[in-house]
Formats: sequence, structure tokens, C-alpha cells
Amino acid sequence: MKHCLIIFFVLLICLSAKAQPAAEFTRYYQGFKKLGSKVYISQEWLETSPQKKLKLVPKGDELYWIIGPILKQSINNNTLPFGNQGLTQFLRGNSLSAHIDLLKEKAFSYYQYGSYQLSNQYRSLVYLFVDEKMWKDSIEEVHCFLINYTLQGKFISGILLGRTSKYTNYQVDISRQLPNQVLLIKSIGYMWDANGKPSRKEYEQDHYYQINDQGQIKDIQQKYYPYNGRFVDIGGNYIDIEQNKSWFFCTYYSKKSNVGIGAGNSPLNAQDKTFTINIGKNKYKAELAGNDALVLNLPNGKVWVFKRKK
Repeated sequence: MKHCLIIFFVLLICLSAKAQPAAEFTRYYQGFKKLGSKVYISQEWLETSPQKKLKLVPKGDELYWIIGPILKQSINNNTLPFGNQGLTQFLRGNSLSAHIDLLKEKAFSYYQYGSYQLSNQYRSLVYLFVDEKMWKDSIEEVHCFLINYTLQGKFISGILLGRTSKYTNYQVDISRQLPNQVLLIKSIGYMWDANGKPSRKEYEQDHYYQINDQGQIKDIQQKYYPYNGRFVDIGGNYIDIEQNKSWFFCTYYSKKSNVGIGAGNSPLNAQDKTFTINIGKNKYKAELAGNDALVLNLPNGKVWVFKRKK
């Protein structure tokens, strides 16, 4: 009960301090350096430990302008897919009360990087998030993320733009802006060499997102990789497909178990755009019919149809 009262009073203080949110947000926004009108986060920059040259987000502001809105977004299920660039993934599932404790312990840190002028209709602020314990353990994981706010400071949307992590392999996310407010975010993985240095590239994946005129961010991966997505049959079974320029993998899930029991990673046939998927002991030839249906050819001449989940 005592802990709940502490949390309540901390939030009350934060909210009281923001009695005039528009004016407070203008003050807050003006504290960020201007980065220009094009998003660009490079591997070279991320590898300089950039947080060491940046200012911490002022105490209390990280709860009001960052953590609180992201957690609310997660509760409302208004997020980009988990496992790609969704903002909730670097928060590690902690509640608001847990974040208050972690900030007190200085386990997490939020840094001000700058502001992008992407539109006159909303504000775009870029932050760095560092898990200080992981950094001390030489994992050196840092996240660079963008949040779009209304001119009055209301949270609109957000996305992870960059990341480095020295864990089982060396993982890097970098980003750049293409025409029509499209964000290209590359996820790259490197193997370690004998000297503990990143060497051979293990994978490289492209992720495409688009920011609309209102500051909302939409996953547009299907535009570039038409097979990418989830396809569901009439019985509720489904196939998940991840397609990328150097990656094609699909998994079949049974409605009864919701566990992947079949997989395929054969490349797409360049001529007829078909591929092979294994489900149990059976192997099926599959192809995309139009943009929204996946058809598996059965041995008896019939077909097994899966429709794209919107």
C-alpha cells in the first residue's frame, strides 16, 4: 500500500508540473538540438558510444514524455509488431512502478539526442536508451528511438531507429529516410572472430515503415516483400511468413496447439514464385494467389487455401 501511495504522489507531482502541457512541451522540445529534416542513424555513429556526449533527459520528464505514453500505447495495443521496431521491446515488459524503481537505481538511462523537422504538423524527438547494467557487463546495448508528438505534446507514435548489442553475436540496427516519408531500417548481425571483433556478416534484413501526414507510423513491409505476413485458413490454422532480400522462412501453426509444427525455408522459385513448406511428415508446394491468398497444393489434386490476415 505504501509503495502504491509513493507511485501515486510521484505521478501527481509530474502531472502538476505539467499543468500547462503545451507550454511545457515547447520548453521541453526546445531543449533538443536540431538534426535536420531527414532521418539518418549510422552504424559508425552508434559505435562511438554516443550517449557519453549527450545530456540525460531531465528527471521526471522521462516518466511524463516517454515511459508513460509508451506504456499506455502498449496497453491500448497500438504498437508496431513485436520483434521489429516496436517501442515496447526495449522497455522489457516493466510496469510503471518498476520503471520508477529502476530510474532511482540508475539502472536505465534516457538521453536527449535531438529533433527532426519532418513536418510542421507534429514534433519528432529522438532519444537514446541505455541499460546501464548490461553496459557494465560489456554487452553495450543502446537503443535509439523516435517519438512523434502533436504540437501540444500529445504522444502520436514511435519507432526504434537504431540499436547496437554485443551479446551472442553483434547486432546493429541502422536507418535512413527515403522519399515519401518512408523509413528504411536495416537489422544486421555479425559473427565474432577469434579476437572478439565483429567480422563475417550473418544476416541483413530490411524493414520498411512510412510516416503519414499526422505522424502515425505504418508497417509497409508487404509493399516491398509481398509474401510477408500471416495467412489463416477456414479452421483457424495459420502460416507466418518472413520474407526479406536474403531471408525467406515460413512456419505453420495448428489452432489446437498454437505451436509451430511445420516449417519451410526453401527459396522462392524465380519463375513461378512458388516455395515448399513441410507440415508434419508432408511436403507441400505453395504459391501466392494475388496479394491476399496463399494456396497449398495437396497430393489429391485439391488445394488448401490460407487468406491473409489484415
